[in-house]
Amino acid sequence: MKIKRRASKQINVGKVPLGNFNPIRVQTLCTTKTTDVKATVNQILELEKIGLEIVRVIVDNEEEANTISQIKKEINIPLVADVLYNDEVILKAIRRGADKIRINPGKLELRNLKRVIYEAKSFNIPVRIGINMGSLPNNILDKYGQTPEAMVEAAFQAINEFEKEGFDDIVVSLKASDVLQTIEANMKFAEKTTYPMHIALTQAGSSFGGLVRASVGIGHLLLNGIGDTIRITLAGNPKREVLAGHYLLRSLGLREGPVVIAGYSPRSSIPVNEIAQRIEEELVNITSPIKVVILASLVEKGEMRTADLGIAADGDIGVIFKKGEEIKRVKKDEILDTLLAELGELIPSNQ
Repeated sequence: MKIKRRASKQINVGKVPLGNFNPIRVQTLCTTKTTDVKATVNQILELEKIGLEIVRVIVDNEEEANTISQIKKEINIPLVADVLYNDEVILKAIRRGADKIRINPGKLELRNLKRVIYEAKSFNIPVRIGINMGSLPNNILDKYGQTPEAMVEAAFQAINEFEKEGFDDIVVSLKASDVLQTIEANMKFAEKTTYPMHIALTQAGSSFGGLVRASVGIGHLLLNGIGDTIRITLAGNPKREVLAGHYLLRSLGLREGPVVIAGYSPRSSIPVNEIAQRIEEELVNITSPIKVVILASLVEKGEMRTADLGIAADGDIGVIFKKGEEIKRVKKDEILDTLLAELGELIPSNQ
């Protein structure tokens, strides 16, 4: 099965093309205080290492807007300013060099929205129109209530204002905390326009529950070809969001890349989960179809026949396999370093 992606208009976020069948981009939101430039830069640089392609920071006041230019100098990916409703702050973020801004049109008066459109057009940067179920305009709520139809209507109401001003460098998101409402709103919207779409839930929840909810909602839309950029919204460290985004895309065949299979058992004497997580992090930017198998015991060692690299526990000894053949045995505390060294030989030099 091959997913047929929805045709969408291309926009450029900094140097990263979005839409028009370009790779689906993985995003996250920094959890640092934006005014703490050092901490924010450090977090972004760490996230870049595991495949983050576009990063968003909270910009709620002029002090935070002023940091945009400082942060941009130190990072290598596009920086998006997330501003809810203060048009003066939005204008400052644009002037300070944001590569894109995300706004909530339900929180902006029309005259202020026009100021934002004019400034974004002048600086030639795109705008994400962020439609959230919890902050729909009153005129739409009165007519539709909190429904998927209301979200779609709110999106087109905002788009109409942008188009009146001759501005179409637009990305649109329609988000609710309810998975089914999010799916329905995005599918209805996708049928009516070719604007690129950012797919996420507003509040997915804890790591476990949030991952399930996001995978169902975002996964369903991706299976239907909808989505040009995604965020797996999880509480806590954004590192998990980035990794989850890549794994989801790979699991659907929307990104080429390695597969890590881990088999845990109570009989295990090696830290299977810890090893698997470390290998996954090492491979997140690799596009080669490398298969790594990590097993708790030799009982299922037949899995190694199709593995490029593998490890199976034999008591406190790690049995290393390469291309289906046993190549060495190492002590428990040497397993991870040995796997990483062998993995380095498998990864093409240009990746």
